[in-house]
Amino acid sequence: MTDGPVILLPTDERIVDALIRKRDEYFGRVALEDHGGWEYRAPEQKSHSVRYKLFVLDRLLETGSVATHDLCRELHARYGYVTDEFGKAAAVIDNYTKGKPVTGGTGLAL
Repeated sequence: MTDGPVILLPTDERIVDALIRKRDEYFGRVALEDHGGWEYRAPEQKSHSVRYKLFVLDRLLETGSVATHDLCRELHARYGYVTDEFGKAAAVIDNYTKGKPVTGGTGLAL
């Protein structure tokens, strides 16, 4: 059942290209964290925000849209929990697709 907000892949190629670069950036951050590139933290202490953004961006770039509530349920079924950070992460990606500025973070370079 699809409900809740749906994020759509924009038609502006500049934004799509920037989203691809952003996905690569998020992937690099996750890989760095997973391989001890940052100060060690136990898995339960790691921020889920970047991982959620990566899940949302992957789905968006693969399928052209993301039903956010469906993806949240899918992640919950796979991992047993989803933190409140998922909604914020999805909102950031949604703002990126619309070219809206986001406070904090590295932003979306067009």
